[in-house]
Amino acid sequence: MSLTKAQERFLRDLFPGDRCLLGREECLIFGTDSSRLLADPWAVVRPEGLESIRELLAWAHRERIPIIPRCRGTNMVGGCVPGSGGVVLSLLEMDRILEISPGDFVAEVQPGVVTASLQAEAAKERLFYPPDPASARFSTIGGNVATNAGGMRALKYGVTREFVLGL
Repeated sequence: MSLTKAQERFLRDLFPGDRCLLGREECLIFGTDSSRLLADPWAVVRPEGLESIRELLAWAHRERIPIIPRCRGTNMVGGCVPGSGGVVLSLLEMDRILEISPGDFVAEVQPGVVTASLQAEAAKERLFYPPDPASARFSTIGGNVATNAGGMRALKYGVTREFVLGL
């Protein structure tokens, strides 16, 4: 299956310019991860904010189009490979730490924040973010949540799910 012309037009309108990729060659890299599995996405979109994601998800639900979120694709399990086709939602540019609240021991981050960056910023506030996957220098919080990453500290402190309050 692939997208219809009307579906492609919707995506181009919602994600103008280089925010929407439809060509096979430009989408190909978004069809794999560190697992080395490979599948062709029907399209790749790169949102700038939550409103376009909300519109995309509502549209995908109506159209029955799979949405596959991804950031850096460092996971080894094929979690962001569009095995049955679909639209890849690249969250790589949503990479800001919105707030770290030392009094509440809470950080609000976007999914594209690199794990080591959050750990470093938390340390500046004399806080500690324990999940420490081997890929912490380049994996993202969104991917850590998706795979429930843990790392060497997991035995003592637990895995990612134990540090997520909401999505």
